[in-house]
Formats: sequence, structure tokens, C-alpha cells
Amino acid sequence: MKKALWMILLAAIVALIPFPAPTVASPNPLRVKDPANNPGPFGRALVICYSQTGITENLAEIIRAKVNGDLINLEVNVDMPREEKAIIQEMEKRQDEPLTIKNPPPNLDGYDVIFVGGPVWYGEIAQPLASFLANIDFQGKKVVVFGTSGSAPREAYAHLAQSLKNAQVVPGGRIFGREVLANNDHDELVSAWLTTIKTNF
Repeated sequence: MKKALWMILLAAIVALIPFPAPTVASPNPLRVKDPANNPGPFGRALVICYSQTGITENLAEIIRAKVNGDLINLEVNVDMPREEKAIIQEMEKRQDEPLTIKNPPPNLDGYDVIFVGGPVWYGEIAQPLASFLANIDFQGKKVVVFGTSGSAPREAYAHLAQSLKNAQVVPGGRIFGREVLANNDHDELVSAWLTTIKTNF
């Protein structure tokens, strides 16, 4: 009898303990923070970047910091070298086997502006990035395009901008050339570029 009363009392105490609610997985695990709580000079910003050598990634991180945004680094589905010549050799081997991005499509809800950047390969924006973006609907979103290239061909920028489905492409996007490849200190360069971009909003 005493044992039964003790079990009833214990059950009642446990029932009163405030256990935390179960955690629900975020619908967008790529989002670093809630953009609604962290607007920057461009509003709530997301930077989407594909970089194989690290040059474009470095640029994207500076942009992310200056716009107080989130950053998604895209990765391809196979292990690739990081050195430029080795990348070219690997791409030549894979002409019949295009690279694909393994990241899921990002959730763009809550963002006011999307910065999209990647390297230029063979005169065009890198194929994995171009293929990935072709499947994203940017409906109602302002998009700023940037990239890196040794020659900075204008055609690559224009082709990428035109491929962004339903995007409001902001004038002033840029393919950064040899000034980016020459050194790793791009802070002032990015600041000046963002100041110009801001006037087009």
C-alpha cells in the first residue's frame, strides 16, 4: 500500500516538472541566423557563393560581413583540387560528367537581397553554380551578381544575370579581375563597390 502511494506521489511530482518542448528542425538548415532580427545596410541579406580555389569565398566573406548577412558556401558533389591548373585539368577530364552542387536549394524567405557569386571558367560563370541557380526562383528578390576572373569578361556577368529566374537584378554587379587575384586584402575594394551598389537600390 505504501509502495503504491509512493508511486502515485512520484508520478505527480514528475508531472509538475517543466520539461522543454521538443526541438523542431529548421526548414532551412543553411540559414546562419534569423534575418528578420539582423538587418544590415541592405536590409536582410544572403550571400550565395561557389568557390573552388578560395578566392571568391574570401570575397564573399568580406561582403557578408559588410552587409551583416548570412553566407552559404556551395560545394560540388566530388572532391576537387584547390589549385587553378589542377582544376582545369580535372574539368577537362569531366567534360562528359558535369559537376553538380550537393547543397539543397536555399530558402530565400525573409531575405531582401541576395548576393550571388562564383568564379569564371572558360569565359562563363562556373558551370556548377550556373546549373544550381537555374533551378531557383528568385521571384520578388533583388539580386546582386559578383564573380572573380583573371580577365573579367563582361559576357560572363551578363549571362549569369540573365539566367536568374524572375530576379530583380540590381545594376552595378561586378566580375572582379586581376585586382582581386593579386592580393588578399579586398576590404577597401569591396567597400567602394558596395557604396556604388547601394545607390541603385
